[in-house]
Amino acid sequence: MKEKSPAEEDNIIRLDRLSSEEIAAPIDRLRRLLLPNASLRSLKLDCMRLNESSIDCLLQPGLLELSLRNCYRFSGKLLAEAGARCKDLRLFATSLRYDIVFVQIV
Repeated sequence: MKEKSPAEEDNIIRLDRLSSEEIAAPIDRLRRLLLPNASLRSLKLDCMRLNESSIDCLLQPGLLELSLRNCYRFSGKLLAEAGARCKDLRLFATSLRYDIVFVQIV
C-alpha cells in the first residue's frame, strides 16, 4: 500500500499557484485555499473585495510572484508587509483602478 503524504492525510489540497484575476473572491473563500500553504509560489488576485485585514492571509512566506489588481482599499502597509514577510519575492505587481505599480526584484 502506498504511503500517504501529510496533505493527503489531512485531505488538504496544497496549491503552488493560485490565479483568480478575473473573479474578485471574498476573503472567506480565499482563506480556505491560502492558509497555511508553504507550497504557494505564485499568487494573482483581483482585490476589489479585499482590504488591509486580508494581508495576513495573502502574504505567504514562500511566494516568488505576487500580482494584485484593484488594490484601492490597501495602503503602503501592503508593500511594507510584502517585503517583510515574503523574503523570496522576485516579482511584485499591484494596481489601483488605472495605475499600475510593477516591481521586479533581481
